[in-house]
Amino acid sequence: MTGRCAPVPNLHPLFFVENDYGKLGSGFYPMDRDQMSRAEIVRLIRNGELKPIKVLEVFEPCEDFPHGRCTDVTGEMVAEAAEDREPDSLETSLERMRGMLIDRDRDLKRDGLYGWTS
Repeated sequence: MTGRCAPVPNLHPLFFVENDYGKLGSGFYPMDRDQMSRAEIVRLIRNGELKPIKVLEVFEPCEDFPHGRCTDVTGEMVAEAAEDREPDSLETSLERMRGMLIDRDRDLKRDGLYGWTS
């Protein structure tokens, strides 16, 4: 029986964003590794929360990249954030609203009306 000592490699890329903070200068944007994805960074750029100077996408060493890989994806992310987005379909919006109502109903039953329980 063979034991595995090394942790399972994380195949998701890790992003480092150098952000322009205006008069305060620049610095790396603090991000949680588990919550930040390419889509989340594009959303933050689109909302104006990030003004990226440089965005680096890093892959840890794995079978595909034995030495790891680091690429500059600043141009791609800024271009993706500038693209026009298609609005959600009516069905998608309705499904999201149904989910919100189910969550609200569950919360009211769990916590009572406005959080007051008897």
